[in-house]
Amino acid sequence: MSASGLFFLTGLAFPSAFAQTSPRPLKEGTQASQKVLAPSLLSESCVLKPREDMAPAPGLPVDQLFYCEQRLAGSLVVSRAAQGLEISKAYQQSRAAPQNNQRMSCGGQAFAIPELGPNTAGIPCRLTNGGWPHLVLLHESNGQLMALEASPGLLPTLASALGTNAPPLSKSQATDILQRVFGGPVPLASASDLSGFNDALKDARAANAQGRYRDAESLYRTLLDLQTKVLKPADTAIAETLMDLALNVSNQGRDEEALALFRRAEPILQASANRADRARFSSYQGYHAANAARYDQALQFASAAVAEWRAIAQGPNLNFASL
Repeated sequence: MSASGLFFLTGLAFPSAFAQTSPRPLKEGTQASQKVLAPSLLSESCVLKPREDMAPAPGLPVDQLFYCEQRLAGSLVVSRAAQGLEISKAYQQSRAAPQNNQRMSCGGQAFAIPELGPNTAGIPCRLTNGGWPHLVLLHESNGQLMALEASPGLLPTLASALGTNAPPLSKSQATDILQRVFGGPVPLASASDLSGFNDALKDARAANAQGRYRDAESLYRTLLDLQTKVLKPADTAIAETLMDLALNVSNQGRDEEALALFRRAEPILQASANRADRARFSSYQGYHAANAARYDQALQFASAAVAEWRAIAQGPNLNFASL
């Protein structure tokens, strides 16, 4: 870990089995409309360009996308905001929140960032896929709310897109801000790193669905190794990967090894505030027990999972995006 307290995740050697897709190049003719921004904390070159797949909302500027090293890295959405409304509440009522909630879970508190000017704040989030930290940066001005989202390493990039009179952020300033928003050290990943991880996760899930359990196991082991290097040991994202790995080991008939992986995941999931984590864990345990021909035990796990899912479905705060 660096002296600044941030873990800089650079130069990850994704194995060839990951088959990373080539960066999606910017279309010809878009160079004039794109805006060059400040580089990320990982020295990535980044630009902002208008979305071309949707029309702008009436009376508002078109949504825009961040690209770093030609890879999609985040978005900028502008919404109307009621005067005097607290900025985190304005965000929850914005056009951006429902879109973001499909891909990430966020804390309810917005932390003021005076270094970027008044009415500017950050919300700590984590991506559903992989559990990576993610940042939502908010800025309210003249009845409009800008919501920018990207990985934490893009904070200087996002700041340069705000259009305020605040001076550019230094690396030390950006480090201090991220520590304040996230409440501690923040693992950083480049756009290429995240793209490689997501590609590998898709490949692992596809291999599992196709019955290629050995291939899926290999991919999940690589994903788990990466996550354990950069995430906290008790992060639920690690437990989710352990469950997927355990089930693919189970599908190959390795009972004891699968049980050991489930035991590693259990204390993390039992401490999770998300009941869906425990429901999913019971389901996976049931599949494994059935694989091992322990059918009475499989039924018990399945019944426990059904009870958890029913309680979630009947709860007052049902959110399908979080399941």
